[in-house]
Amino acid sequence: METYSLMQHCYAQHCNFAVSCKFAAWMARRCTTKDEFNMASMLYRLGHWSASRRRLVLVTWVAILIGAIVWSTTAQGSTNDEFSIPGTESQVANELLSSRFGSQSGSTARIAVQAPDGMTFADPSLTGVVADMETALQKSLTLPGVAPDQNADEIVTVSDDESIAFATVRFTEDAMNIEPEEVQAVLDTIEEATPDNVELAFGGNAVDAAVAEEHPPSEAIGLMVAVVVLLFSFGSVVAMGLPLITALIGVAITLLSVSIASAYIDLSSTAPTLATMIGLAVGIDYALFIVTRHRGFLKEGLDVEEAAARANATSGGAVVFAGVTVVIALSGLSVVGIPFLTVMGLAAAASVMVAVLVAITLIPALLGFAGRNIDRFTIPGMKASTGEGADASTTWSAKFATTVTTRPWMFLLGGIAIIALMALPLASMRLGMPDDGNRPEDTTQRQAFDILEEGFGAGFSGPLTVVVDLSNASGDAETTVAALGTAIANTDDVASVGQPVVNPAGDTALLSVVPASSPASKETEDLLHELRDDTIPPVVDGTGATAAITGPTAVNIDISEKMTNALVPFMAVVIGLTVLLLLIVFRSILVPIKAAIAILLSIGASLGIVVAIFQWGWLADLIGVEQTGPIVSFLPIMMFGILFGLSMDYEVFILSRIKEDFARTGNARGSVLTGVASSARVITAAALIMISVFAAFVLGDDSSIKMMGVALASAVFIDATVVRMIIVPSVMTLFDKAGWWLPNWLNWLPDLDVEGENLLHQLGDSAAVTPAS
Repeated sequence: METYSLMQHCYAQHCNFAVSCKFAAWMARRCTTKDEFNMASMLYRLGHWSASRRRLVLVTWVAILIGAIVWSTTAQGSTNDEFSIPGTESQVANELLSSRFGSQSGSTARIAVQAPDGMTFADPSLTGVVADMETALQKSLTLPGVAPDQNADEIVTVSDDESIAFATVRFTEDAMNIEPEEVQAVLDTIEEATPDNVELAFGGNAVDAAVAEEHPPSEAIGLMVAVVVLLFSFGSVVAMGLPLITALIGVAITLLSVSIASAYIDLSSTAPTLATMIGLAVGIDYALFIVTRHRGFLKEGLDVEEAAARANATSGGAVVFAGVTVVIALSGLSVVGIPFLTVMGLAAAASVMVAVLVAITLIPALLGFAGRNIDRFTIPGMKASTGEGADASTTWSAKFATTVTTRPWMFLLGGIAIIALMALPLASMRLGMPDDGNRPEDTTQRQAFDILEEGFGAGFSGPLTVVVDLSNASGDAETTVAALGTAIANTDDVASVGQPVVNPAGDTALLSVVPASSPASKETEDLLHELRDDTIPPVVDGTGATAAITGPTAVNIDISEKMTNALVPFMAVVIGLTVLLLLIVFRSILVPIKAAIAILLSIGASLGIVVAIFQWGWLADLIGVEQTGPIVSFLPIMMFGILFGLSMDYEVFILSRIKEDFARTGNARGSVLTGVASSARVITAAALIMISVFAAFVLGDDSSIKMMGVALASAVFIDATVVRMIIVPSVMTLFDKAGWWLPNWLNWLPDLDVEGENLLHQLGDSAAVTPAS
């Protein structure tokens, strides 16, 4: 993608984020006029309309799904894992390389061969292997898509001990646009010429585009666990099926939309997986909250349409608020200025947006279809409860909450100590991007990486490319390039420097630098900074020439550093927005601050667990981590964007119940007990579903997805247990009545009525029916 296009794309995402914020502000202003409009009354009318016109709603969603299928099939989009960040030195060098050295800017395939143990290619039985490889390469250079300016005799290199050989084949197209069949034709040609007793492996970004990886059915595993949890929660097959059906429809529409978008913009292969992970989890959870509330209203004697409408007005309000929080937080990734991260965030935000729309329209429609048969086909021995009513005080959660609120300081300090212990590894977290060395050992890319590392050194698979711009050189350009090569070769941790390659115009030169350390190591990162800051500037100063370093290793390091620099500003934006939204919803000063700190504790502890597993290697074998290394650089930012929204689900459902009871009784401690006891069942079920969906993705081979699955699953577990069951009731007990204090000068804030309390009072049933929990 060219610089201008990237700038346009980033500007557009900034505008989208600004529009989202303006829309949220407009909604808040409108909600102040209760007679005209508020969230609960709008959702109440929408729920009534969806339930009464359920056939139209169902047909509309099915039509959207079919339309997405047709468009996706026509668009035929594909993902691209090549990252770029405008404004970084590596991106500047890549653009110069593309404009001045077109033949060097396409994708590449690396062929690595290794002789059997104890043998070399000089042995009589293997003397023809290298020659046959050169012949096959020469034949490959005539195939479609292969860059023509290559010579098979020059691109084959043999290791000093003659046990390993490799070659690099360049293609004219980059990895985003290359045809997999063209790459596969080259690989097949080489494979046919290689004896069976010689190990052959392929690497490079062209191979990544051609070799399809098999992924375990993570979604299916998460769904199976969700089925079990929903059956225990509802005790009915019909009630269990509604959240699953709507979640699957929402995820299918999202994935098809992502596929369509990939035909027009660059999308990482992680984007659809992340969208599936988030969409499936929130889709089931949002439906769970509304269906649970609907069944409670049915037991109060309301008719089906009225129950669906009120469930939409109460639990649906919390769903909309939580969903909008996630969407705004993920859309806020656009302000970071990293295109691929922006697109990943928007893909995940789209999945949440679809889940919310499905929950507040399709769920009421399906509830209308189910009617009073929602509890049909019950499972023997399973009897569901809404968690409300007189029996709530006798539950285990109520007894535990009583113990916590009796000794709040002890439990608060204990909860903080548990989280602090889990967060300790966070102090040593090192960010980076995965390379072929992090792939599973049975992949051809990992095998090629290991062969080349053994034969040519740890840094051979991640060379640095120095691009020298000689267009304004005042002296002898050849002397300048030679001096630069010598200076780089004399730098510590440099294994070798290749001969300069000059383009036909003579205004650009390339130097290939092989580090002595592996691409993902701290030593290679330090070497890159030393070359940029100390080695290169003294050589080119005063010559008119300029030099910039690029290559996959340099790009990954630049991405990690920009992510690190963007983390604190992004955290400030998300935390500030979260505090503001909770301030409006709960009309309290202390509650939003407490919520932000609690979410930070969850994220810190989960990142500590990720570091312990993926960087330190603790329990790594248990989840199939074959190679430790740095934490994926976009993980902390993505986690903040996702978890600040997901945690809002539990925060809203617990605190709204506490606030409603406090407003009625004025008893601060008693309202904490009521809130925790009445909401614990549905929150536990929702958390188990999220954890199971996220944890299922740990079974995959992609290290980035594994990290994301572990991070999100552990964060939700910590948030739903230590934070919600220990820290929240402890703090709210200590706050007492001060927890709901709002200064007089903030009384102008709108009352969003997220849980529909005012609406239920207007309907005349507030005494009989409490907000959803």
